[in-house]
Amino acid sequence: MVKEQLNEVITEDESDPDIVKDYNICNELCIPVNGQIHEKSTTELAKVVIQIVDMEGPVHISEVVETY
Repeated sequence: MVKEQLNEVITEDESDPDIVKDYNICNELCIPVNGQIHEKSTTELAKVVIQIVDMEGPVHISEVVETY
C-alpha cells in the first residue's frame, strides 16, 4: 500500500509541468519524532516521505533518497 501511495505522489503533478503549487512546509510528522531515525521501520519512514512530498513536493527522487 505504501508503494502505491508513493507512486501516486510521484506521478500526480506530471500531468501539467507548467503548474506551480504554492510551497507549504510540513510542520508535523505522522509518526513520533522521538528516538533515532535508524530505529524507525521502513513503513514508518515511507509514510513520512509520502507526507512530506505530498505537502512540500514536487521533490526530485534523488533528494528523497539522499543520505548525509
